[in-house]
Amino acid sequence: MRHLAALAFFLSACAVAPAAPETSSAGDGKLDSPDSTDNPREPDGLPTQYPLVLVHGFNASAEKNGFGPEVVEALCADGHAVFAPSLPPFASAETRAAALAKAIDSALAGDADACGVVPAERPRKVNLIAHSMGGLDSRAVISTLGYGDRVASLTTLSTPHRGSAFADMLLGLTANVDDDAMSALATWLGRPLTTDATQLAPDLRAALTSLAEQHADAFNTQNPNDTRVRYESWAGLSNVAGVLNPQDAPACEYKLALFPTPTARHTMSIALKPIAYIVAHRFDLRPNDGLVQVSSAKWGTFRGCVPADHADEVGAFPVHKFDHVRFMRNRAFDLAARGY
Repeated sequence: MRHLAALAFFLSACAVAPAAPETSSAGDGKLDSPDSTDNPREPDGLPTQYPLVLVHGFNASAEKNGFGPEVVEALCADGHAVFAPSLPPFASAETRAAALAKAIDSALAGDADACGVVPAERPRKVNLIAHSMGGLDSRAVISTLGYGDRVASLTTLSTPHRGSAFADMLLGLTANVDDDAMSALATWLGRPLTTDATQLAPDLRAALTSLAEQHADAFNTQNPNDTRVRYESWAGLSNVAGVLNPQDAPACEYKLALFPTPTARHTMSIALKPIAYIVAHRFDLRPNDGLVQVSSAKWGTFRGCVPADHADEVGAFPVHKFDHVRFMRNRAFDLAARGY
């Protein structure tokens, strides 16, 4: 029971705002991005050729801890076709991929999107934009489920392509916890995510296995890139107390254009700080966003690091200063400019 309580604490910390609200002053180290070619201050451009499918991560839904209604609203206002499905929040990448496939099928069938728009013609492909575990689901859709001919591009943000040590730790803690107790915990954690309990389909151990470093090599072997799909990735970089780590810039391949200065650092949210120690492999201090190492987030064309922790990347906590809506708008316009 002690191990189950520890698991509940860590997972709930990832899902809710800190009990004591943090300040948002100019000097708190929580950084927005400067105007840059990668992230213009005023996003502008044409709608994407293919619909955008937003894929949320573990312990999330389309309403909470994912990209959020504010992102959907902004992308719709920019003229894009947008789909934002809710996947089972506590399930394996393969189970979540099957749910994602249904959303892709809906988009390709010409169904009304999240903007309430029905296309004049059925689209031939979709663009997937995924946060965290959503990137693994997307790769499983493309490779394992054979949707490579229906996906034009995959953009991942802090996806643990090489796993997260946090998941390995939780698997170790719960090795002797029975599956019924794990399912009960997942159901309890999932209550704020959806009013439809059938969406939960909780298999917490399978979800953690998909996210673990020990499983990453097997997953990557089973899900190689499809040459018909454009793959690009971004990583979140956040630091405890906002203190610069000499490993940051090399880990980000010196792609820090979204940071106000080369030495400026985002201050990690309180709830993620104890988890970051595990993710960083303890005293190795590997750069991360609180849940995913920068090195693990790289897949396909690596675009760089954003000044955000795992929650700020999608605006999951109420206190944040990374403009995730602006970032997502620019990702969509960038895809359109590239012909997607």
